[in-house]
Amino acid sequence: MDLPKNLGLTYTTTRPVRFADVDAAGWLYYPRFFEFCHNAFEDWVNEKGPVSYAQMVTKERWGFPAVKACGDYKAPLKHGDIAEISFKIEHIGKASLITAYQIIRQSDQTLSFTGQITTVCVDLKAAKSMPIPDAMREFLG
Repeated sequence: MDLPKNLGLTYTTTRPVRFADVDAAGWLYYPRFFEFCHNAFEDWVNEKGPVSYAQMVTKERWGFPAVKACGDYKAPLKHGDIAEISFKIEHIGKASLITAYQIIRQSDQTLSFTGQITTVCVDLKAAKSMPIPDAMREFLG
């Protein structure tokens, strides 16, 4: 699941590791890695998507909840580090999407985390999966 650095990744953003992000050992609390991944996806949709993430959820009433997530922790991030979060789309199905992530400690380019998240497009009114809408499919693809 390791992603080679800078291998045609779809989107890259940065985020500081804040005091509230770390555990008692001073390291990024492990669930935060997945939060950073989701935030990068949401930022990408907000910056480049056919609708904002908030509009997708509140107005269009569809979303992409995770149905599977796995990750490999490589090196810690600490308070004050800058995390460089990158991802690429690995697969687009009829109603599903697989994204692969890497998080690098920017100061020394140390790979800190790799992950893969499978999401399913869901009609939030009906609470069931739905085909990915054409505008979103075009954006993703």
